[in-house]
Amino acid sequence: MLSQWKSAHDIAEASIQQLEKELAATRAAQLSLDEQKQENAMLKETIDRLRFDLDDLRLTKTQQSQGSSRPGSMFNSLDPSMSRTLANEIKRQFAEKENEKEEEETEEPERESEDDEFVETIIKRRKVRLQTLIRYPCDSD
Repeated sequence: MLSQWKSAHDIAEASIQQLEKELAATRAAQLSLDEQKQENAMLKETIDRLRFDLDDLRLTKTQQSQGSSRPGSMFNSLDPSMSRTLANEIKRQFAEKENEKEEEETEEPERESEDDEFVETIIKRRKVRLQTLIRYPCDSD
């Protein structure tokens, strides 16, 4: 009986050691994955900036070739990719500001300001067609 307990204990200890090894390997893989995610995010930002710069250069070249230097004509002649890139850049900058604001709010005591808060309610209507089944009394009933 004692030998059974000892063998079960040894098996459990071996299982624990194996699980600890797997846990260490998983943690190392997670750290590597987190590093790769951070590098990918930085590369994506660089790509977005380069696209923005390229679109800006294209716009400048187009304006120079057309001889148009009116200040208001720049936004009217933006192609869709330029608009998307610009929108993404603005969205990214707002997200960074929001993250900074959230970090500041966690450091400062909470204070409520009605000017900064708003509630957006979206109401969607959907028409549903219902088919009605009309039964007429039969003579056979």
